[in-house]
Amino acid sequence: MEHIKSLHKIPYDRKLNVCAYTRVSSNKDEQEASLEEQIDVYTSIILNNPNWNFAGIYTDDGISGTTKEKRTSFNIMLSKALQGQIDIILVKSISRFARNVIDLLTTIQELREKEIEVYFERENFSSLDYKCDMMLTCYAKFAEEESLSISKNCNWRIQKNMENGIYHLPISHLLGYRYDENKNVIIYEPEAKWVRKIYQMYVEGYSITDICNFLNNHNVKTVMKKEWTSTSIRNILINEKYVGDCLLQKTFVENSLTHRKITNKGEKAQYLIQNGHPAIVDRALWNAAQEKRKNYIKKYNIKTSKDDGYKKPIGNSLFTRFGYCPYCQKNYILKTSYYDYREPIKKLICISNKNTTLCHESESIFITTLEKVIIKQLNILSSNQFSFKTALTKAFREDEESNSKEKLKALESEVSSLRMQYEKLSSSDSEFHNAIKDELIQEITELTNQKNILQNKILTMETAEEKANEIIRDLKKIPQNLESLENINFKSILKRLIVISRNQLVFIVGSNDISNLPKTFHTIFNSTLEHRIRKTYYTCEFGIYVNK
Repeated sequence: MEHIKSLHKIPYDRKLNVCAYTRVSSNKDEQEASLEEQIDVYTSIILNNPNWNFAGIYTDDGISGTTKEKRTSFNIMLSKALQGQIDIILVKSISRFARNVIDLLTTIQELREKEIEVYFERENFSSLDYKCDMMLTCYAKFAEEESLSISKNCNWRIQKNMENGIYHLPISHLLGYRYDENKNVIIYEPEAKWVRKIYQMYVEGYSITDICNFLNNHNVKTVMKKEWTSTSIRNILINEKYVGDCLLQKTFVENSLTHRKITNKGEKAQYLIQNGHPAIVDRALWNAAQEKRKNYIKKYNIKTSKDDGYKKPIGNSLFTRFGYCPYCQKNYILKTSYYDYREPIKKLICISNKNTTLCHESESIFITTLEKVIIKQLNILSSNQFSFKTALTKAFREDEESNSKEKLKALESEVSSLRMQYEKLSSSDSEFHNAIKDELIQEITELTNQKNILQNKILTMETAEEKANEIIRDLKKIPQNLESLENINFKSILKRLIVISRNQLVFIVGSNDISNLPKTFHTIFNSTLEHRIRKTYYTCEFGIYVNK
């Protein structure tokens, strides 16, 4: 990196703010070592240049470069650069910066307009050198084509394996299976007996709730070592792998640039491999369970994802891990009750009350009421965007100043104190004092490393204004005067819901880490909603809590 030839002019009144961007696209050990090495080298290069200020090392670990959407550090770096906080970005190669031609060229053009330079080490040229534009495009195209080629080769191999009936059984996600010493799939009887019990009870007429209670009362855990829920029981009952079959290509990846996984509804061929591995459940019991499930779906007119005109119910996905009980510190789950000739009734309940009432303080909330509350809260925020952004910025800034920066000052003070102690002993050559000096040097080095890590964290983290802007950007994606939550990702704004009672709700905005919530909430943008349960009218109060 000593051969860097930056084209950025050095201002007469200040040093240039220089950062580096590093990325690895997998979590393999050798990639991790490469990432640490890059961070060390770039930190040293920037700190040793007398004309540069250290503006941080931005790192994305285990993330593909084919799209910038999920590269958090990359996007924070760009935001800071466009705000004038960064003059030069150092990066190992074009492929580390971006493997998508459009992303690369639009990003470079954005930065050029602000006179921000990107220096590519391997290619040895600067983005400010317009003569290199053709090379820049070619290198980016090569990187994108390389990524597409790798993806096509992998897909071809997977496709051929499926056609030949070769597949990998995801043992870690299946109850009752293991690999033997020769990597052959075998039945693990201590777990398999419970899989058979689930099928037998279901065919004998027990409800899914009854089966849940039975397994939990017998202290039987799921394959993920958790308690059983209705969803986990259903997943066992519909999984063809327990009868020795395997349906391949249930989902597929859209393309190597977006990496979006799509449910296969006939777009690609599916392959059913029968009796490809040992069966835990015999075919007769499996068929009986499937027949009973089909009759249940038909009786209650339940549409599945395979039916025409199916729309995924709002409550089935958007309310997952949304509600939170402040009394037992558990999540709320969706409960759907079916009645003959009536629409299903959906509500959120504390998971502690799924089978029996264990959390007596919590109350359920009907989805129809909750949808209206969310719509009203979003409309309030949309019509008060300026004051909402001001409140967010103020809250995040208070957290910034009271957290990392105070720790940094404390570390700097400690390092300074240790150096003073070392200087007092510097003139002495006694064996005792030399031993103390060695200890002091070791401690100073360790604290200095901690200080550098913390300083880099402060430099590379989102500022209060950036956090606020991000939330406002998401808010602007939501239509004005919202009337329905269909196709609306409200959780991009309202991270969690604290259910104090059925008629007192608190929406969390900001961080979705709820491990250190206050006992009482100071909420803003408060409002109320009148709703009815049977013949009685209630008033639901709700508001926003900014979680730093």
